[in-house]
Amino acid sequence: MRRTLLVGVLVLACGVWFAVADEDPTKDSGNRWPAFKPVMNIHSLMKEQDRHFENMLELLRDTSAEKRFKRLTHEAKALAEMANINGYHKGSRKHDDYRAWAAQLKAQANQFAELAKSHNADDAMKLARQMNKTCKSCHDKYQD
Repeated sequence: MRRTLLVGVLVLACGVWFAVADEDPTKDSGNRWPAFKPVMNIHSLMKEQDRHFENMLELLRDTSAEKRFKRLTHEAKALAEMANINGYHKGSRKHDDYRAWAAQLKAQANQFAELAKSHNADDAMKLARQMNKTCKSCHDKYQD
């Protein structure tokens, strides 16, 4: 009896798992979001990335800015998210180097946020220079 009950529970659990695992992730099932699709066009997204990066540079220079490191962390995380979104644009799927630069910028921006949390402005400025090179490499190839 116990064995039959255990087997029945396992079969039921496997059936539920397969039903969930087999769902189409791009289909809106009503209780979860459809697959991610960027809303902004690539040009607007780049403007936002640039705005967050410029805000970071301004905060690095302004040593008297109120809540400087908290704001630096926010700007870096926002830039990381913009870079993350960049990799989802349909045009980026055709270009591995473009996606690699977007992933690199995302990683650098997250690292910058950690430096800002620890109030390490000197290393953050060094990393900002590296981030600028990452952006420039991509822009040299893809910017109009």
